[in-house]
Amino acid sequence: MKSYRLGVSVGLMLLAGWAWAQEPLPSNVAFKLRDVERVVDRAERVIAVDHIAEADKIAAARSGAAEARGVMAELERRYAGKYDPQHPEIVAMAARIDALEATAQGREAARTEAQAAAAAQSATASAASADWLARLQPYVIGIGRSGHDPAKYLVPSATHEAEEMQRRLAIHAAASADLEGYRQAHLGANATDELQEVVSTLAVALQDFGNSCAQYAAEDLAEADRQLNEMEAFCRTQEAKVGQGETILFLDRFQMEQAQNVVDRAAGLSKDTAKIDALRARLKAVAQADVRLRATRAADTRLRPDAYGGNDAAELKKAAEDIVAKAAPGCRRLKTIIATPDWRMESVVEWTDSTRTALRHRTTRSVVAECAARVNADTRLYTIHLSQDRQPDGHWGPIQGHVMFTDPMLEANVK
Repeated sequence: MKSYRLGVSVGLMLLAGWAWAQEPLPSNVAFKLRDVERVVDRAERVIAVDHIAEADKIAAARSGAAEARGVMAELERRYAGKYDPQHPEIVAMAARIDALEATAQGREAARTEAQAAAAAQSATASAASADWLARLQPYVIGIGRSGHDPAKYLVPSATHEAEEMQRRLAIHAAASADLEGYRQAHLGANATDELQEVVSTLAVALQDFGNSCAQYAAEDLAEADRQLNEMEAFCRTQEAKVGQGETILFLDRFQMEQAQNVVDRAAGLSKDTAKIDALRARLKAVAQADVRLRATRAADTRLRPDAYGGNDAAELKKAAEDIVAKAAPGCRRLKTIIATPDWRMESVVEWTDSTRTALRHRTTRSVVAECAARVNADTRLYTIHLSQDRQPDGHWGPIQGHVMFTDPMLEANVK
């Protein structure tokens, strides 16, 4: 009997608990639970808004969960025994508070991890930026500024002064290589603001230097055209005298050399190959006209005085004779002189190769030699250009040369 009564009592208690759980919460408990719900709703709304900062979302979740737990604790103290703690609404609200608290913890952990990653990336970028800043900044620190280094600063313009142009070209080449190296490093947005500003300034300086070189080339093209116009007009005037019994004059050889040098200098800087080719064709035509004019005065053609007194005169004459022997195999050299009294210095800015992607500064010294030689039954006067290029170590390279002009002359005039 006792066992039966115990079983009935337990059953009645379970039935009562089930019934209690299904019944609505007491009004005062339900009212307090709505206060909790408002706190949780407010925090969840903050978390759902995209434009709110992550730190504010975490703070809202954390404070919302703490406030909701406080209200729930007060509800338990005030109404203990008047409601079922396992009531679905109570359980559901507790789960929402747990979820809110878990959200705060998860977002905080993610933010901490992201901040650590960003700090590591920033440290790496800062270290890389410092290295590149040390390499690139000297190119843009101008005169009068703290940290200015004359050996590194890129003056963003060309110049006619040979040594200074050579120095600027060397700096330009180094700066171009370093800037390309920086771009290949792909720092991008990770570069510091200071480094990005230096990179931008250097890019402009390099472009300005290139534009200045192009302007110099344009000026040389115009000057070559002007000189050729004068020589072409002169040749036409002299050719009109042939057969008229008038004295025929020749072009000054130095004038022709000067025009050739201007064209060569322009060719070293200009990418307008069509214009350069046209100027060279005109130079060739002028040279041919000059040959025809000189042929009419073979009897008056003579070697110029031997004007050069340097210690290397014999070496220069030997080089000139070797060039003539190569140009006229089997010829007999009669006499050789150096017409210029001293070396003539020349500085040329030119492309390093046919790709026209890099510039160099070339310093050359030259003299003009003349060699009278007999070729079969004819006697000719060869005018030879001899030159040497300055090497990187400052010494002069081997003698090079070519025949510029060949004029008929009388062997009797070789003295």
